[in-house]
Amino acid sequence: MANNGRLQKAKLSDPHLADNDDSADLLEFEADKAPGQITPLPKKKIITLFILLFANAAVSTSPFPFLPFMVQDLGVAPQNAGTYVGIIAGGRFLGNMAFNWLWGILADKYGRRPTILASVFMQVVCTFIFAVSTRWSIALATFARFLGGATNGAVPIAKTYVSEVTDHTNQGQAMTLVTASWGVGLVIGPALGGYLSDPAAKYAAFEGITFFEEYKYALPMFVVAFMCIVASVMGFLYLEESLPADKAATAHRVVSSSSENTPSDIARSSDVKHVPSMVAERIFK
Repeated sequence: MANNGRLQKAKLSDPHLADNDDSADLLEFEADKAPGQITPLPKKKIITLFILLFANAAVSTSPFPFLPFMVQDLGVAPQNAGTYVGIIAGGRFLGNMAFNWLWGILADKYGRRPTILASVFMQVVCTFIFAVSTRWSIALATFARFLGGATNGAVPIAKTYVSEVTDHTNQGQAMTLVTASWGVGLVIGPALGGYLSDPAAKYAAFEGITFFEEYKYALPMFVVAFMCIVASVMGFLYLEESLPADKAATAHRVVSSSSENTPSDIARSSDVKHVPSMVAERIFK
């Protein structure tokens, strides 16, 4: 009776919840929980996403320490090095800004799990391309960074995934852990790039290895690519799809209708309210 009372009180306080099946289901689930009861974290999923975001951040920042030396090795004059460093470093974030929205649509249409795995796989490919480009050309290096950013849709999707596999009792803790991994990667990435660049000149274990003498900046990129491979394997093993099939079908219908309807028509459609309404309510409430 107490649980039903809390459910009815929540619906009366926000009439929209009574008309929203998704919100009502969530309320019924939360009403069944005893006050103060905390749902255990899905540890394997959270650890997997932690490693995934950590690897993504490391891929983004690991080239920073050696980029000034790399562009000069590729023939850029010292007075122009800063310009080319900025172009190469910023290429990834430009691609990310330009194509992040597309990954959101793909995640709603095909599911969270396949889009996360596809994105992480592309990070491996682009990182290997960048690793060998450090000896060939600035254009290839910039292309690899841009493509890596354009295919880096795992970060926003991973946060959406966390919100879907947790509830109000453990969502804050899970989101904190996953978000912290990005910050850790931003710190560790440049450290890896600095310590592991030009290993043939720094470490006796790499002396005489022709590959690392020619590709002086490949080793740190191989290390972060390996992190992405580990994240891919863990994602394949431990990440289950969090988007119900009926929601994916609804999202597909909404996206398909967007070419025929105006934004105001789509906003008024009954299909839309089942997809973003809960998110919008939690953000703008």
